[in-house]
Amino acid sequence: MKNLFLLILALVISTSLAGLHFQDPININFKNNHAELNNNTFSLSAQNLTETFTRRYFIEEGNKINVYNIKGSIKFIGWDRDYIEVTVFKKANHHKCELDNVDIQVNYRDGLTIETINHANRSRVTVNYIIRIPQSVYIGEVLTKGKIRWKNISESMKKNSSYLVKR
Repeated sequence: MKNLFLLILALVISTSLAGLHFQDPININFKNNHAELNNNTFSLSAQNLTETFTRRYFIEEGNKINVYNIKGSIKFIGWDRDYIEVTVFKKANHHKCELDNVDIQVNYRDGLTIETINHANRSRVTVNYIIRIPQSVYIGEVLTKGKIRWKNISESMKKNSSYLVKR
């Protein structure tokens, strides 16, 4: 079991370092079968495989954010900062490879667009988002197979929104 743990830790570190800059500090914490590396959490349990990460994106006032999710909830939170902060929670119930089959793509086409991409035909991965947005940004298109929740979001931020919850 110890060798498996060390192997998983080595994989976590090697895959996570690809997105780090050399001047970034490396913080690794272990707790209850989880390894956390610079705000990315990796489960080491075969029962509940998860990956969590947070990213920040800058967007000009008056632009919109679009979110397309295959399965999972989306929670929008309005705040007074000048950037968008996206926290992604990926969860698989059976195998780590299921997490690898689901990517999050972000681009600045038509505002800021966040899209969950499933590279497998049948994926049992759930992706939940918490998205903090400035009051000067409005919500565009939102599509998910899950709940959409709002907190501190004014009606003017949703006025041109179109959202669809698939069942």
